[in-house]
Amino acid sequence: MSGPLFAGAGHVSGPLFTGEAPGDEFGEVKGTVYIVESLSGDPNIVALKGRLFKIGFTTRDVNKRLADVEKDPTFLCAPVQLRATFETNFSPKKLEQLLHQFFAHANLQIDVVLGRHVQPKEWFVVPLDLVEETVRRILDRSIVDYRYDAVSRKILPR
Repeated sequence: MSGPLFAGAGHVSGPLFTGEAPGDEFGEVKGTVYIVESLSGDPNIVALKGRLFKIGFTTRDVNKRLADVEKDPTFLCAPVQLRATFETNFSPKKLEQLLHQFFAHANLQIDVVLGRHVQPKEWFVVPLDLVEETVRRILDRSIVDYRYDAVSRKILPR
């Protein structure tokens, strides 16, 4: 099989694809993947309300990570609403990377100017329920049988 979730230039490879679980991928909870929605008043962001989410991870307490987001270009310099969290014994960084790859065609292209231009890469125009379904499919390893279609906004069989 080949596709955006398989090994290759710029892609993550690992236990979901090889059938082998490296020792550091599974174990105790290593952090949290979180999904937030921007509460920005910017008309371009407001137009995407209910469809634009940031997928991130932290090894700290989520509430501490979300403190002072109004000063952080990664969060579009605006307050956010926490919509979902996923604690797992699967590496949260790898889970975040796999989600970013799966939804790559739905990535929001935006510049934030805060003394310099910043292009946040963790914002996706995708329904929240599909992010949650994708997390489940990554964790049960069935994700390799699916792809995300950004046009229809559906998870489809390969």
